[in-house]
This record gives sequence, C-alpha cells and structure tokens, in this order.
Amino acid sequence: MAAPKPDPEDPPKTPTSSDEDTFLFMGTRIPLPSEPGKKAKVGESQKVTPSTRQAAQQTAGPASGDSGTLQSSKSSFDLEPLARASKTSSSSRTFLLGGGLLFVAATVLFVWHRFGSTEARMFRAANAGQLVVPQGASAFDLYQRLKAGGVSPVTKDRLKSEVLPKLSSVGDALLKRVYEGAELAEPEQEQLIRIYEWAADVDGQNSALLARRAYAVAYRAASRKSDAEALASLREAFQSDSQWALPFRDVARVYARAGNYPNAEYFYQQTLQLDPKWALPALELGKLALEHNRLAEAELAFRRAIEADPTLPTPWSQLGFLYELQKRKVEAVAAYERTLQLAGQKAFPDLKTDEIKTRLEKIR
Repeated sequence: MAAPKPDPEDPPKTPTSSDEDTFLFMGTRIPLPSEPGKKAKVGESQKVTPSTRQAAQQTAGPASGDSGTLQSSKSSFDLEPLARASKTSSSSRTFLLGGGLLFVAATVLFVWHRFGSTEARMFRAANAGQLVVPQGASAFDLYQRLKAGGVSPVTKDRLKSEVLPKLSSVGDALLKRVYEGAELAEPEQEQLIRIYEWAADVDGQNSALLARRAYAVAYRAASRKSDAEALASLREAFQSDSQWALPFRDVARVYARAGNYPNAEYFYQQTLQLDPKWALPALELGKLALEHNRLAEAELAFRRAIEADPTLPTPWSQLGFLYELQKRKVEAVAAYERTLQLAGQKAFPDLKTDEIKTRLEKIR
C-alpha cells in the first residue's frame, strides 16, 4: 500500500519546548542543562536535528565512557556551594570552641587571682586583722613574697587605700601606750617594727611613717640596753619628722640612764617645747633633777607636769616628797592630800597610795 502523500495544506510540525530541552542519544532522550530561571522538562519528545545533536554534544562533552557522564553530572549538580557551606560551618564551630576555651581560661585566671594568688591571700589576711601576726602567715609575710616578684602600681595603690590605714591605726595604738608611759613587751616591740616597716615601704614618701619606722627600731634597741644603736635610730627618727616629740623624749631617757644630766635635760626641754601639754616628760625631768639634787629645777618640772595635766596624782606625790625633804611640812601635807584625792577618782596602778598615807601621818 502506497504511503499517503503529505497534504500540502498541512503545516509542518514545529518542535515543542519540551523537545528543545532534550536530545536523543543512542535511543534515549537526555535532558539538557536548564537556563537560569528555567527548569528542564523530562519525558517530553523532541525531534532531533543535526544542529541540536551538535549542541547537545558540546554541552555534554565527549560521549565516551564514564568521564562524559561525570562531566554532565557535574554540570547538572554543582557541589561547590555545599563545600563552601561545610567549610563555613566548620569554621564557626572552631571559632565557638576557641572562644569558649578562652572564656573558661579567663574565668579560671580571674578566680585564681581573686582568691588563690599571694596578693589575694594578703588582702584577705589584712582584712581579717592578721596584719603582721602570726609571723609566717600574716599579711606582711605574704607581702614580702609578693614584693620579691614585683608589686604592680595598681596593687600599690590598693595597699595605700585599704591596708595602710589599718597599719597606722594599730601602730598608733601601740605608740599611744608609750606616750602614756607604758613599757611595751618584746612581742609588741616586734609588732611595732613590722607594722611601720610595711607602712613605710608602701608609702616611702611619707616622712611621718619613716620616722616611726626608725623609732620602732630605736625603742627595741633601747629596751635591750643597746644605747648606741638606739641613739642612731632616734636621730634618724627626728630628722625625718622634727616636729614629733616622742623621739626627743627617748633620747633624753637614754642620756638620763647614762648619767648625762645636761644632755638629758636639754632633750627633755626640747620635748616639752614641741608638746607643752605632755605631762610625762616634765614628770621624768623632775625625777631626774631630784636624783641629781637639783631641787629647784625639780620643783619647776613637777609644777609643769601638773599644769600640763591637773588630773594626774603622781606629780603631786613627787612634789610632796620634795617639800618633805625641804622641811616644808604644810606644803608637803597639802601636796600629799591632793595626791590621795586624785587617786580616789581614778586608779593609778603605779601609785603607792599606802606609802603616801604613811608619810602623811608621819609629818602631820
């Protein structure tokens, strides 16, 4: 049967859009890579022409073996964005891990510096009142260890603001007892030395602290009868603070113990010139003058002590004894009675009231 002749009236078929997106290869239609914004359509038939076959071969590459297929797959499925995303994710995880470790290290360092370091333990001991005792574990001992490695300006400022006032308070309390006539025991002497050694080291420009450091050393030397060492440190003390009366009084005491009345009298007078309201050096000067049979000078000194502090009974008792030696019975009785009157208002352990009563009854 003869094939029907094409009807000249029928228009030729034009390839559809689905045919244009595929090409025929060895009897199989293969989708071409889609253009941007356009998806490939699979499963639609297309009439293959030499021009479309050539374009497909150029797009697909050599059609031999697996390499052509791999090249086609690479053109259709690009893995580079996925690789870049994987690298970015890995970098982020590394950054977060490093940041976390850095935070932990900084936290550990902060906690150690705040609570476990020598500096932290030093400030804790100072706040607990363990400034210079017990030796070996006090804040001062910890400061010595810290100082060996260097003290930062920040720590130095903190010592001045937090620790120095505490040192001055404890040191002043001990010096007040000396000012009132008490004798410090050896442990207290060591404590005084350590207090002002630390204080002067913290604030080396403070002349008052330098004077007190030298005085503490002198006081211990004098108590050990090391008069040459005591005098050298006392001179250093009043050279650092020439308006502080306490070192002048101690120089006078050293000379008085050596029997050097002129020097002792001179330094007692210097003491009283600096602190006219201090009765103790006037009383000591009167006793020294009385021992050297300088009765007129002794009377002036005792009256000066009474003027400085009228509530003290001791100058009155000394004055009564002086009048008794001079056979001035009326004045002696008045002085002894005044002594007992003041002693009844306040306890004075060093005052022998029973002895004064006996003397009073004897001369009446």
